[in-house]
Amino acid sequence: MDDTLRWLLLRAPSHGGGAIDSPFRAATDLFTPRLGPHFYKGRSEKVCVMAFDHGLGRRSASDFELTTQILDGKGDPVRLGPVRLKGGAAEGDGFRRFLLDLTPEELAVGDYLLKVTLRDTISGTIGEASQSVSVE
Repeated sequence: MDDTLRWLLLRAPSHGGGAIDSPFRAATDLFTPRLGPHFYKGRSEKVCVMAFDHGLGRRSASDFELTTQILDGKGDPVRLGPVRLKGGAAEGDGFRRFLLDLTPEELAVGDYLLKVTLRDTISGTIGEASQSVSVE
């Protein structure tokens, strides 16, 4: 997640008429997706994981299990450092946004793959996503 003050945000009307809300928000806080995501060793970074909720917004965030893993260039898992989950509320647009604070304390400078797995503890359904990241 990047600070919106560093970027120019244009709100354009949709073909349906009015302006649409930005999907890049966490509760009421707007953010800009970071281009070429990068972390700085020892500095806490905010990450937003967006998952379409399939109309299950009435369920609690505790009905979902979110895990993170970081892989090196060979695909081997390496220790990331502290990861704190800071919410997982469903919102009116059909998405559930999970907010994470990641602190890459033990990673060497270089390129990695951040992998996130979300498991619905009631149905057992699992979804995965990954993103290339660099550590500076």
